[in-house]
Amino acid sequence: LVIELPVLASTASARGFADSAVGHLTQSGIITHLVFGCENDSLDTLLWLARILEEEPAPYKAALKAALKAGYAYPTARTQALCTCHKDKQSQLAAFMAQPNNILALEYLMALHRRKSTIIPLPVRRIHSGYHDLALNTPAASASALRRAIFSGNEFQSFASQFPQPARQDICQCIQHEPALCNRDFSWPLACALLKAHDLSHISDIDQALSRRILKLKNEFTDFNDFTLKLKHKSYTHTRLSRALIHTALNITDKAVHEFVSIGSCGYLRILGFRHTARPLLTMLDKQSNLPLITRPAQAALSPGSPAHMAFQYDLEAGNLYRIAQNLHTGRAYPH
Repeated sequence: LVIELPVLASTASARGFADSAVGHLTQSGIITHLVFGCENDSLDTLLWLARILEEEPAPYKAALKAALKAGYAYPTARTQALCTCHKDKQSQLAAFMAQPNNILALEYLMALHRRKSTIIPLPVRRIHSGYHDLALNTPAASASALRRAIFSGNEFQSFASQFPQPARQDICQCIQHEPALCNRDFSWPLACALLKAHDLSHISDIDQALSRRILKLKNEFTDFNDFTLKLKHKSYTHTRLSRALIHTALNITDKAVHEFVSIGSCGYLRILGFRHTARPLLTMLDKQSNLPLITRPAQAALSPGSPAHMAFQYDLEAGNLYRIAQNLHTGRAYPH
């Protein structure tokens, strides 16, 4: 059964993403285990690092503050602080913190800890390909490699073996008939938002300094990706800038995110699809979930003006924006 992660969380940092995901699973009332992939599947190591990052002992906190004051982006500053406090493990920690899935794994564990959740974490080690590995001639290619192959127009047969046999035909048809969208396909709403903007400091992930930088360069805008590169600075990672620009295009404000966080970063469970044999799960959710279920958007039972209703409106608007991008990309209209 597939549940949608609200766009206020899916476009957030790793912490916001993980906290909302864990919140939804915890509030569902039926989840016992959380399985996630990472480069290091030692639960002891993961729990040790998660505890440091969550509790921030004094030596770590001081080292982090010093690194941030030196102008480093938060992810780099965090790694430097860990290495400063544990000099005997510097190389291992630097390698560990350079892996995106390890970072998300730590955020899942911290979220479980913050929520005092009884859900049991089960890390699964990534094998065969690294996160950024672009090779297709491997038993398990990375998502980066598969995206590159699809965007490059490679013949499906050249990477069909990466998918389970029963699903290959459906996936082939999907790739052939559904447009594969990327950041550039959302250049137009971003351009419109920048054209009207006089101050962006109210947008999530944008502070006063970044707002000034964006507005200073907005007349040089050509497309989403190129503009992200123009904004590059040691204080802002590429992913932070991408999030900031997505939030600008969607008008996701600090206020909206704050209200979403105020309800635990989860206000409903929107069901996107389920296998026929999973119908009993819907019955279980209906009985045990602390959140309202949404199976039909038009019948969503959310109080107008509530934080949950506001978050759901963002989901609907983001979905519509995606649909319009599909229309423009292919020249044909996709169903609402």
